[in-house]
Amino acid sequence: MKENPIWTKDSLLGNRSLFLPMLIFFTNLLLFVLLFGNLYYISLNAQQTGEIRYAMFNRFYYYVGSGLFVFLLLLAPALSASSITQEREQNNLALLLCTDCTEKTILHGKLISYMSTHITLLSSTVPFLATLYIYGGISNSMVLLYFLFFIFSALYCTSLGIFCSCLGKNTAYSTALSYVLEFISFLLLFYGLYWCRTMGYFHYGLGLCFLLLFLFSLAFLGMGKKYLRGLQTN
Repeated sequence: MKENPIWTKDSLLGNRSLFLPMLIFFTNLLLFVLLFGNLYYISLNAQQTGEIRYAMFNRFYYYVGSGLFVFLLLLAPALSASSITQEREQNNLALLLCTDCTEKTILHGKLISYMSTHITLLSSTVPFLATLYIYGGISNSMVLLYFLFFIFSALYCTSLGIFCSCLGKNTAYSTALSYVLEFISFLLLFYGLYWCRTMGYFHYGLGLCFLLLFLFSLAFLGMGKKYLRGLQTN
């Protein structure tokens, strides 16, 4: 398999940076505080009432899952929306387009680089999510669906950020545009899932949701590739 030079460059620069280690450290530190804060609240409530509320353990799963997803919605555009505009602001985009790297190689390299960050962050939170198996109440299918939804959402948000970065003249504009489009799209997505749940077609709606996220990701990458090709011909 041919190595992607864009991904290699971003990986080398990322290895020299403390961003990813510090991101993982503070994210897991926050989860650690939430976990033991939840355990302390449960034990304190048991001492006062003599009742152990096991539902609180399952509730922690929803808190952590929702918190990580919201964090993804904030993190993905902040990283990917500067992928192309940063090259443009540093006057490196024209030089990059003159190399042997195709538009597909550039965009895929950026995508793989940012997706590896999201998946690494998600993998680091597995021990906290695994504590739920001690008390039960969460099925394997629910955990699998959460991981799939996180990965497909990360793919969509990253592709959207890269597309907005191709359109934007500066990082501020592309970041703001990606946040607005992301907010509107996920608002419509969650409304559709809520409607499917009320109609009794939640699993079908969830499968359609995965398909739409994947197809829109491909569409954004395709439109970004066409835009870069237009810049190269000009």
